[in-house]
Amino acid sequence: MLNSTVIINGVLSDFDPQEIKKVTVYKGSDAPAAQEAAPQLQNLGIGVIDITTSKHIRSKSFRQLGRQLGLHGPLAFALNGHVLDQQTAAVLRIAPAAVGQVHIVHSSPEMPKTRVDIWLVLPPKTDYRKYPPGTIFLR
Repeated sequence: MLNSTVIINGVLSDFDPQEIKKVTVYKGSDAPAAQEAAPQLQNLGIGVIDITTSKHIRSKSFRQLGRQLGLHGPLAFALNGHVLDQQTAAVLRIAPAAVGQVHIVHSSPEMPKTRVDIWLVLPPKTDYRKYPPGTIFLR
């Protein structure tokens, strides 16, 4: 997450460490710092790493993403299967490079809103063959 508003999965490597002012880790809603987080971060229901920087990156609102997909009418958004409430979807933005897949479930009598499920880009896998045996990796 960039500046508490932009989802940036997969684009962290584009940052110079000197541009990063602060890094905050929120681990679920029970973490003490989670109560201090911006409301849109509290509603994600999962752990979040929030990076504060002066750098700006290209991003879109969820509404813009829906229009780009040619969707009209009431929409519900989800990130990696976690449904976002209306307030969170209205505030958050997403970097196009962070979008891995988009699944659309059109509205029906049982489901009045079209659901747009956004699956984020996974981090690249490390090629362990490049490193000598015994190298320790931290996640």
